[in-house]
Formats: sequence, C-alpha cells, structure tokens
Amino acid sequence: MSIRIMWAAFVVVVSAAATPAVALSKAGVATFHIGSAGFEMPLPAGYCLPAGHSADVAQVIAAGDKENVTDLSLFSCSGDPFANYILIKTPIPALTADVTREQALAGIGKVFDTNEFQQLLSSGELNGRAAKELGSAIGREIDLSGELKPLGKDATCGYLGGIMQVKMETTAARVSLGACLSVVGRRFMAVYVYGPDKGTAGVAAELAEARRLMETIRPTAD
Repeated sequence: MSIRIMWAAFVVVVSAAATPAVALSKAGVATFHIGSAGFEMPLPAGYCLPAGHSADVAQVIAAGDKENVTDLSLFSCSGDPFANYILIKTPIPALTADVTREQALAGIGKVFDTNEFQQLLSSGELNGRAAKELGSAIGREIDLSGELKPLGKDATCGYLGGIMQVKMETTAARVSLGACLSVVGRRFMAVYVYGPDKGTAGVAAELAEARRLMETIRPTAD
C-alpha cells in the first residue's frame, strides 16, 4: 500500500527547493490516460499541473510507488510543500481491467470487510515497507507512522482515510489523507487528496473532495 509514501516524497523533495507549479492545461482542463483510455477533468481551483521543479517532485513521488501508475499529479499553485495536493493512480494489475463501477465497488466492499485487510493496514508493516521504498528513491532515511483505514463505500466510491506523520532528519509533517476508489469509463482509478493535518475534520474534508473530484472525471473520445 505504497500510497503512504506520497506525502513523504512531496515534503522531502519540495522542501529542498520549493517553486510554484505552473498550469499548462488548455482552458483549465487536465487530461490523463489509463492504458489506451483517455480522461479529462476540470482543473480544481488553486491547483496546477507540475512544471519545473514540481515536475521533478512528481517523478520522485511516482518512482517511489512500486504498485501503482500515477495517472495525474496536481500541486498547489502556491508552491507551498505543506499545502494540499492531489494524485490520481491506478494499481498496475488493474491498468487494463474492463469493469463497471458497480462491480468494482462490490469487490472493494468485500475486501474492506475482511480482517486480513484491516490488520494489514494497522500492522505497521506497510509503513515500514513504504518508508524503505521512499528512502531508497531519495537516498535518505524516512520514518512513517499513522494508520490508513477503510471508511466504507457508497454508490460512487470506496473510501480510505487517515492521518499520517512523516519524519526525516529535521523535517516533520502530519497530513490528512482522503481517497476515493472507483471506476470511470470502465477503468479503475483512485483519487488521493492530501493536506495539512486538521484531525478527523481534515480527513472528512479530504474524503469529500476526493469524491467530488472523481465525479468530475469524464472519458475522452480517444
């Protein structure tokens, strides 16, 4: 579950030399592909596509995740490394999956309900694995703590959320994370929204934003 390393990579790399991201999309629209399937979404207010140093950050984040393909990265236009950012990802085994939203959410619900899945998330094993992967990617020792939890599902999303803490040398940050796992155009994807820790209210806000963003994604003709 290497999504845990994403905020760590962002904090570590951007803190070294933060520069504003630059929106390069046409008419405020961000586009991405999952395999051969194209998608688009309105660029959320305050977010930009990565450019310059922010593009380097995006590559480091993607390189640290060995289990998913990063479909789209959106960073705060302010360049603040502790501001919100958004990632859309697809697990590698699901890149070519042809599935309906209803089928995917039914499967997600079954996985969420298993003791094995909940124990894996709470065991600390994934934190250690993610910290090792990130440390290898950036050449520094990282410590990750906190817990990501399954938070149910509705007709749109399966939800994951929690509060994570990242420590590296003299840098430390706590972050609220909310994720919406779903299907658009018969392709599986997950929208992850990250922001500074604001407790359970922060997690709830990130979950709501992840759901809202998922609902704005549309397939393109190509």
